[in-house]
Amino acid sequence: MIKQLLILLIFLLLISACAAEGPLVMQNYNLQSEKIKTGDSIKIVVISDTHSQIFEQGGKRIIDKVKNEKPDFIFLTGDIIDNKLPLIGSKIFLYNIQNIAPIYYVPGNHEYYNRNIDELLAVVKNYGIMVLQDIFIEIELRGNKIIIAGADDPARKKFRADDYDWQAASEQAFSALADKDGYKILLVHRPDHAAAFAKYTIDLMLSGHTHGGQIRFPPFINGLYAPGQGLFPQYPGGQYQIDSLTLIISRGLTTERPRLPRLNNPPEIVVVEITGIDDP
Repeated sequence: MIKQLLILLIFLLLISACAAEGPLVMQNYNLQSEKIKTGDSIKIVVISDTHSQIFEQGGKRIIDKVKNEKPDFIFLTGDIIDNKLPLIGSKIFLYNIQNIAPIYYVPGNHEYYNRNIDELLAVVKNYGIMVLQDIFIEIELRGNKIIIAGADDPARKKFRADDYDWQAASEQAFSALADKDGYKILLVHRPDHAAAFAKYTIDLMLSGHTHGGQIRFPPFINGLYAPGQGLFPQYPGGQYQIDSLTLIISRGLTTERPRLPRLNNPPEIVVVEITGIDDP
């Protein structure tokens, strides 16, 4: 009964409030690590859940904000391509963002809902973007060892007609990370199983999918509903700590999907800066 009353209250607030999406925000997170050289920092821009939306002026406002950050990397954490809206929105966005910094991409559930995932990811790769599906790469940046890993989406099992098991695939792909040096970043569209990835000695996991829980009333409700987590989700958006793994979830950029309104939950671009500190 209490839950029903709460939902009714929220509904009434939605009617009485101007359920505007709010301005585009830059959500900044500052982390520290002894794995980054003292005096240096790595800057990452995370974009998630654009859902093939055609943004005003081709997304110029988004692109300008990303350029102003001068990131070392751009990470696209899934649902950049929608299964209902035309692909042209994704093409415009990827074309405009392609030359700012090295870009890495993991597919989300909506890429798989299209049922032609290989063709869609070929489009992504044509923009010089690296797609990570249960693999990791090792990079050296200004003397810093960086490992960038990407996990495929569990929707692959249903829509690619194979026997994909995300847990077995992750074990095969990432168990070797324990023996690797460097700052380890994992891109995973869904944050639901973050605890399962912590065992791979991941330092930072970046996700999307939740759309910020759609409706927020901070500090009381950080998110009302998230796909895969249901009502009052554990990980609707923001920063969380799971053992030694830091989880950061983008609230996404789309304002067209899903059709539920966003309240107190503006679309966001995530910026993560990892600063080097002395080994304690």
